[in-house]
Amino acid sequence: MAAKSHRQEGGSPRLEIRLGNNEVEWVLSDLDHGIPETVAGQERRDRIDFYFLLPQLRMALSSIPRPRTSHDPQLRLDPVNSQGFERTEGKRVRMVTPVCRFHPVDTVHLYSQTPPAFEAEAVDATLHLDFETGPKRIYGDEILEVHFGIEAEYTVSPLALAVPSSAVLSMTDSMYATIVRALTYSLR
Repeated sequence: MAAKSHRQEGGSPRLEIRLGNNEVEWVLSDLDHGIPETVAGQERRDRIDFYFLLPQLRMALSSIPRPRTSHDPQLRLDPVNSQGFERTEGKRVRMVTPVCRFHPVDTVHLYSQTPPAFEAEAVDATLHLDFETGPKRIYGDEILEVHFGIEAEYTVSPLALAVPSSAVLSMTDSMYATIVRALTYSLR
């Protein structure tokens, strides 16, 4: 799945952060099927990626809910190079720098209404954070993007709910505070 974020697609991707009683939810909406990356001839089924243009993420950080607790350094792990491919043409995405990983993101729920409609669920996910370049063929010039990759063992099934296409990540308050702190320091 991917955000319909390119001007050519007329998308308006949204990230809404909801503070619940005992958890924080990130809800990404206005999503559509991406083109699965293949590894050794098999479609990858262990990753969902989303990207923010660097200036837009800097602006968005000023309006997200403040963490209700302090960060936990044990939830932040050393980065790995999670470099992948542009889905459309199979070109290598140029990694600028991996920042870190966060573990565990409690649950991930993906819902896609695009035929064939499906839902995917995972628990105990790892969230990768890094900086990559946005492709010149889309933006006219290489630009910096902030990449989030959610790695997990997903269970995929036909979509039984009448819900909009979206991705919902649930995490503890400590995890949310740890991610916000890492973003704040990385985007300076």
